[in-house]
Amino acid sequence: MPRRKATIPAVIGAVLTAGLVIGLGVFFGTRNKGHTHYSDPATGEIGKLVSYEWKAKATGKVLLKEVEGVVKLPVGDNVITLTVVDSTGDVHSDDTVVHVRQTLQAGAYCNSYAVGADAKAGTAPLTWGLSPAKEGVTPVGGARVGALDFSNGLPAGLAPPDDVDATVVHCVSTLTAGTTGGKVSFSATADGPVALFANGVSSPMGETATVEVNLAPGAAATMELLYSLSGDAAGKVVVKATGDAALTFDMAKLTPALINATLTESQPAGGGQLTLNGAGLFDHDLKILFGNVVSKITEIDPLGRVVQVKVPAGFSGPAPITAVVGGVKSNALPFKYTASAAAPVVFKGDVLKKAGGGKVTFKQPTSMAIGPDGRLYVGRRVGIVSVFSVNSDLAVTATCESVPLGNSREILGVAFNPAQKAPILYVSSSILDWKKKKLPNTAWANGEVVTLVPTGGNYNGGKCLKKGKTIVSGLPVSAHDHGINDLVFLNDGNLLISVGGQTNAGIPAEKLGFVGASPLSGAIVHAAITKPNFNGAIKYDQMKDESKARKVSGDVRIYAAGTRNSFGMVLHTNGHVYATDNGPSDGYGGRSLSCTQMSQAGQKDIDKLLDIVDGKFYGHPNRNRGRDSPIQCKHFPTTSGPAPGYTQPMTTFPTSTDGLVEWTLNLFPSLRGNLLASKFAPSFNGQVFRLQLTPDGKGIVGGNKHESFHPQSGVRIALHPSGVVAMPRVIVGDVLLMRPTFKPPTNAPFVSGVNPARGGKGGGFPMTVYGWGLSTTTAVTVGGKPCTALRDVKQDGRAVTCTTPAGTPGSAVGVVVTTPQGTSASSGQEYRYMTV
Repeated sequence: MPRRKATIPAVIGAVLTAGLVIGLGVFFGTRNKGHTHYSDPATGEIGKLVSYEWKAKATGKVLLKEVEGVVKLPVGDNVITLTVVDSTGDVHSDDTVVHVRQTLQAGAYCNSYAVGADAKAGTAPLTWGLSPAKEGVTPVGGARVGALDFSNGLPAGLAPPDDVDATVVHCVSTLTAGTTGGKVSFSATADGPVALFANGVSSPMGETATVEVNLAPGAAATMELLYSLSGDAAGKVVVKATGDAALTFDMAKLTPALINATLTESQPAGGGQLTLNGAGLFDHDLKILFGNVVSKITEIDPLGRVVQVKVPAGFSGPAPITAVVGGVKSNALPFKYTASAAAPVVFKGDVLKKAGGGKVTFKQPTSMAIGPDGRLYVGRRVGIVSVFSVNSDLAVTATCESVPLGNSREILGVAFNPAQKAPILYVSSSILDWKKKKLPNTAWANGEVVTLVPTGGNYNGGKCLKKGKTIVSGLPVSAHDHGINDLVFLNDGNLLISVGGQTNAGIPAEKLGFVGASPLSGAIVHAAITKPNFNGAIKYDQMKDESKARKVSGDVRIYAAGTRNSFGMVLHTNGHVYATDNGPSDGYGGRSLSCTQMSQAGQKDIDKLLDIVDGKFYGHPNRNRGRDSPIQCKHFPTTSGPAPGYTQPMTTFPTSTDGLVEWTLNLFPSLRGNLLASKFAPSFNGQVFRLQLTPDGKGIVGGNKHESFHPQSGVRIALHPSGVVAMPRVIVGDVLLMRPTFKPPTNAPFVSGVNPARGGKGGGFPMTVYGWGLSTTTAVTVGGKPCTALRDVKQDGRAVTCTTPAGTPGSAVGVVVTTPQGTSASSGQEYRYMTV
């Protein structure tokens, strides 16, 4: 199972108003002692957290006895201890720090501005008193600084974007004399024109600048810095000061800056989510206005750089976006309401229900796949796959289950092989906690990938699936809760399997059964299932000591090493494989620093997103493989910088972010190619994050700042071609749905997506087209070729099935529907041909 780490989503490291009343909340799961681990494989019962207690660690005062609430904290670093008790009586505590600071801060606040071809610092409007709201300037960054020393370059947030050729940096602060007052002098050096201003005295722009003022004891005056940065300059400025005075600035009096927004227009009904990038957007009575209408804020970055809001309903015409912080208004960004704007990206929460009404509940769902037959296949920890037949609204019309895999086997991954015409389900299964179940030490290699095939029985009740073939056996499983996770079929028909790590950070530990790393643990492995006479039975030279074992047979190899517990994995349409990965937890074993050295400290870490590339190493140590590749003996925390042989993460997530899917549909074109990542939620909370990839597919736009897409989530995430996002919730025991609010065109057919979205190059595969207005379909083409044998045309116009033609291997092609009312639009990439 994925790591379920206790996290406290209070504002960590934020700059907060003194004595702020702050909300405390917590997400829990089943990974470490901060969560419940109890489960009964026979009944599917899982433990629950029954008690919560928040205490101020310094005083022992109880702040709260609920899962979340509101408390008042004093100025300073407040260490908060949360103690939880589960239904078995197990108790665990964890700490976090909430920083509450005065709005008055030491140092200065700086903004950077784009400079036109003829504009120069020191000339209007780029002169003293400059602010983001000043007429004629364009802010491109902002940051608070403790000292005016940029000898190592401009700080993060202040450096200009790549598409800005030249920049002016302006810093402002309040200079306050000490008890003696007197002469205060400043001198500045920079790699571009610089000038200083203090108490009404200014220097000219030049390579250096000096200014000197006299202040009475306790007197205050304004101090400013102006600096011109050309496109090829490093951005180095150093200001040295002498005298009895201090520089401060008041966060509550800053002029906020808006840099850009993810939307510039909306339909009059509003409702879409918009992300604002800016500076000084601190939560001090922050308001975001569209014209004169205040919007609902859904997420605030503690650094004051990113705010997410819901677009309010408005009137036709312009509605400039502004921010107000503490009564101070920002510059404006253009925005307008128009009927021609794209449909807003809006989803409404729901759960999987029966067609006749009533929520569908079942024990411990962990994984999900949309079958080529349109059914929903849900893997469960109890070793069963539940199969749901659904109608066009995804309401359940019939239910059946697989024959249990038995032997305490748990299912953590399900997938269909798009290279196979028959609907054969592949399942990853593991016996977790095998030492507690009194299995022999050789059980460290109990992981399998098997197929489930139809029994020939009715899909409305009974057992509709049974075990077919064992595809891969002998995969490693930890003695705790890391097993065989996600399955991804590559375009060549071969299989990638995510295998959890057997250690926390490279060192065997008591809570993990003192099991060491084995040859295939903590990695994405490649099974060459298309190979003639493929052998998936992995064998080792010995089974007594997994840490010294070597693989001696089996057509399975390491594809990407150093993934600790990758629970979600997806083959993107750009050809990249992306995966989420859980970081280590305190108390579950130390860090391996080399093949002989270790540390017991610092193993706690957050989750990350990886660009999975054949042959790369991603930082989770494995001393077994380190015998041949010493870099794999070293643990690399998420914050590690570049190092030879180590591949850094694309971005980071809060724990425990597990599910991953690509948005490939024609609904909401602005989402196409984005990744959606789901955070584990033990109850009715959670988070779905939206991630936009950089053009090369190797990075994430916005770095580690992700759009909060939906306030509820599940352990896995699946995309139905109708546009519904589905997420099984392992603790709640249901399937959460995100339903798109979408109005299809009324005068032509609309194709939202197809299922399966991939198939063999030779054609002959069944493919169902989903959308609206399809009930009178007369033709379907795939890549311009006829999709034959039209059948199963839904009378509500939501789907039609046909048989694919042959296509060019590896190509992405459009799927177009023709009806008497017209022809559907196409993205040109609704369907992909594999190379087999």
